[in-house]
Amino acid sequence: MDFSAEAPKQLTISPEVVGNIAWVRTSYNSVWGLIESSFKRGSVDTEYEITIPANATATVTVKTSRPDAVEINGQRPADAAGVERTTGGNDRIDFVASSGRYRIVAQNPTKKE
Repeated sequence: MDFSAEAPKQLTISPEVVGNIAWVRTSYNSVWGLIESSFKRGSVDTEYEITIPANATATVTVKTSRPDAVEINGQRPADAAGVERTTGGNDRIDFVASSGRYRIVAQNPTKKE
């Protein structure tokens, strides 16, 4: 997490699914409020849950082999409430979101041999 942003308060959250780790849950009680991030990796998809505190925004980066198939709170990123904008590349999606709780489902990244 990166706390170096100017107002409005901007976080950077980039969960990394590596090795044989199947799940992670972490939280941090910042001066802005509680920040939470977790993931649970399945055989095809990984489910992420992220909480952004009130009066803050976050840029969230999720690596995936199918950026076009990512869902945020059950919707396409462009249609999900609280998501301000999305960008990305061939192997990830980046989105800026306002305060709230987000459930992201993304296909696992392709393993590089």
